[in-house]
Amino acid sequence: MKKKRLTVDFSKKLYNRLEIIADRTGVGTKSKVIRDALCLYDYVVIRYLQGYKIQTIKEVDNTTRVVDLNLLIPIMEESENGSEYEQDCR
Repeated sequence: MKKKRLTVDFSKKLYNRLEIIADRTGVGTKSKVIRDALCLYDYVVIRYLQGYKIQTIKEVDNTTRVVDLNLLIPIMEESENGSEYEQDCR
């Protein structure tokens, strides 16, 4: 499949954040960070539309902290097998 090129403008702060994420994860490039983030977002949207709650959970001092994530998720078309983009995220 032929790749498409996209030009994106970032604020300095957001660009620095992108560099930090690339360094922390060791993925190699900022483009890979963006592709991985898109795949993760796609997964979250699919699960949200299937009725799942999106949460972060952390055990702290024998206490479970649960944070519900209030996501503004636009409705995306999906097939019975998930997103039409899912094969690109594997």
